Amino acid sequence: MNVTGRKRTKEEPGRVLEELKNIVNRSPAVAFLWRAAEGWPVEFVSDNVRQFGYTPADFTSGRIFYARIIHPGDLERVTAEVSRYSREGRDEFVHEYRILTASGEVRWLDDRTWIRRDQNGTVTHYQGIVLDVTKRKRAEEALQKARAELERRVEERTAELARVNRTLNTLSECNQTVVRATEEQALLQEICRIITDVGGYPLAWIGSAEQDAARTVRPAAQAGSEAGFLETLGITWADTERGRVPTGTAIRSGQPRVAKDIRTDPGFAPWREEVVRRGYMSAIALPLRGGGRVFGALSIYASVPDAFHAEEVRLLMELADDLAFGITSLRERAARSRAERAQKESEERYRSLVELMPDAVVVHRDNIIVYVNPACVWIAGGKSPEDLVGKPLDRFIHPEDRDLVAERVRRMQQEGTSTPLSEQELLTFDGRVIWVEITGAPILYQGLPSTVVVFRDITDRKRAEERIREAEHRSAVLLGAIPDLMFVLSREGEYRDFQVPDVRLLALPPDEIIGKNIRDAGFSPESLDAILQMIRRAIDTRELQRVEYELAVPSGIRQFEARLLALNDREVLCIVRDIADQKRVEEALRRHTDDLIRLHRQLEASNREANLYLDILTHDIGNTENVANLYADLLIESLEGEEARYAEQLQRSIRKSIEILRTVSTIRLIHQASPELKPMDLDAVIRRAIEAFPGGTFHYEGTPYRVMADDLLSVVFNNLIGNAVRFGGPEVVVAVRTEEEDGSVVVTVADTGPGVPDDEKDAIFHRYEEQKRGVGEGLGLYLVQILAERYGGRVWVEDRIPGHPGEGATFRFTLGIAG
Repeated sequence: MNVTGRKRTKEEPGRVLEELKNIVNRSPAVAFLWRAAEGWPVEFVSDNVRQFGYTPADFTSGRIFYARIIHPGDLERVTAEVSRYSREGRDEFVHEYRILTASGEVRWLDDRTWIRRDQNGTVTHYQGIVLDVTKRKRAEEALQKARAELERRVEERTAELARVNRTLNTLSECNQTVVRATEEQALLQEICRIITDVGGYPLAWIGSAEQDAARTVRPAAQAGSEAGFLETLGITWADTERGRVPTGTAIRSGQPRVAKDIRTDPGFAPWREEVVRRGYMSAIALPLRGGGRVFGALSIYASVPDAFHAEEVRLLMELADDLAFGITSLRERAARSRAERAQKESEERYRSLVELMPDAVVVHRDNIIVYVNPACVWIAGGKSPEDLVGKPLDRFIHPEDRDLVAERVRRMQQEGTSTPLSEQELLTFDGRVIWVEITGAPILYQGLPSTVVVFRDITDRKRAEERIREAEHRSAVLLGAIPDLMFVLSREGEYRDFQVPDVRLLALPPDEIIGKNIRDAGFSPESLDAILQMIRRAIDTRELQRVEYELAVPSGIRQFEARLLALNDREVLCIVRDIADQKRVEEALRRHTDDLIRLHRQLEASNREANLYLDILTHDIGNTENVANLYADLLIESLEGEEARYAEQLQRSIRKSIEILRTVSTIRLIHQASPELKPMDLDAVIRRAIEAFPGGTFHYEGTPYRVMADDLLSVVFNNLIGNAVRFGGPEVVVAVRTEEEDGSVVVTVADTGPGVPDDEKDAIFHRYEEQKRGVGEGLGLYLVQILAERYGGRVWVEDRIPGHPGEGATFRFTLGIAG
């Protein structure tokens, strides 16, 4: 009989049980058998319960009931759940709760329990397996905290962007107001209103830095506060207690001054109670600079502490600078207008005097006549100034007097003195000899040293009758050559005399006009009143007067400008010019200017909006993506298994987004800045690009060329080589070579990847523009194309093996050789 085999058979179950027991004890799961009694006394527990600091005997001896190690905060819930599952007749259930280890450490358990019942259905025992899931729970808590922190930061950034956007809107409206402004006080008041209405600030005011002994800050405009509030503050820009408020400090230092919390800011000590009572908690003062000095400050108050962050301060400083420029421009424009008006009035008075005076005025330089007045043309026998201007002075001097006149001119220029009044003979334009009283003096004419000569024809004293006849003839010729209409009018508007180049410009028949009144000419009531008023004003003030009007004449309704100058106490000379063509030109120019201004404003607004969106995209969203990438790193380190794979997929998406944002930033940089090409070491650029892909297989033998490009040249190689490695797979081989062709360097990047189909070879560089792409697709090659064009070259793609598009692609582009 084989006793040995029978003995082995009896020992086999014990050995198996022992092995199972060892397996359980070596696993993280602890097996329990609880009796269905108060406190859940333990009848069995596996030895691996020691991981919680307890021994099996601690429980099986009855010294410790299982309920005792359940966390007090979870015990009531666990008891209720076990009771409910038992009543519902379940056979098993799962729940999670905390326990306390023997050392007092808190652990999370995953409890999977089976309910035992007797033949009557009464629950007798609970058999379960508990697994320590503390690490998982902590990871979940960390993830929840990270998500909450991310949401908090997003909310903060969103609020900050809203503030910046509000400030940008304020800046935009203020800039438009500055552009349109024509009067300083209205500009200041409107800026304050925009800051409070659009910017949402409760108070904005502009103070002028007075140059009095107390260095007073005078409120020039305000919005948002009740009347009289600012005047009671008595702010100064002197370095005194009342000058240390932000407004005074900004004017004194020329730098922006921010009070983050008025309740604690020492500069507000004299007014703190009054200011805080009105709800102002923080403030900023921005200096207004112009003409090399600070002439005031823009002060803005907020209803919350620390309301002015760095970006908002920068934008508000830009607003203040634009406002200061606008104020300075208005003041300069007003001063220039006053000066121009004064100069114009002076010039008009002088020109009227010269043009209408009976004495001849001649200006000559280097013996050449450069100006004559009408009297000179008349006396000299010319028909227009062109008859004399440009002619040698000697032509009009009697031969016997030429040496004397030359010596007088030389002495005047050397000594800077005028010559005394004298008599001499002059030759007229038509060869006559006349006697004149003459004097001269050195002057600057058109910025050059010249001589002015004033003379009076006295030939009439010797040949009175002949002078009268010749004078009448010359006057008729002169007046006939003038294109303007000329009238002599009485104070009451009666026509006394007239001279016109075209009778079609007369409102009355020429043979009936003398003796008629302007009231008979068909003027509108408004024009008639204006002309009569100008006649009286010209006689009373002896100053040149102007008036514009419309009048129906035989040639149609025309626009005229009349210039009136008193001839005596009863009459005026009225010179009328047809300005219809001039008005049409001015109106067309005004409309064209308005169109250009409107288009310019539209372009500026579109550019600001585009830059705002690009700034948000490349900066703010980029920063958020970088933060998300960091949190993804933390998640990958703290998770395992499937959760870790999900986190890795999330991180790949984030990095793809970061790559797209960088590409967009590069494209923006290309379009914003003009290319500044410089000689580049092509070999160094290629080798750095290859080194960026350490796992790839490359064939490159170097190149001696230096090319004209910039620091973005590496982007071309990174995109072409990166595409080859990414789409070609681990077995792809990339070859880079260069050759000279027609004075340029042709760079070739060939790969053994899947190639480019023939019908996509042209479209592949335009896929981004045509939007026939996935997320981020097409940006790289689009960037390659615009960089190649930026360097004065082109880029194209061919089959690596001609006629076999599926056996790899060859990208080529050209670069200019550096001289």
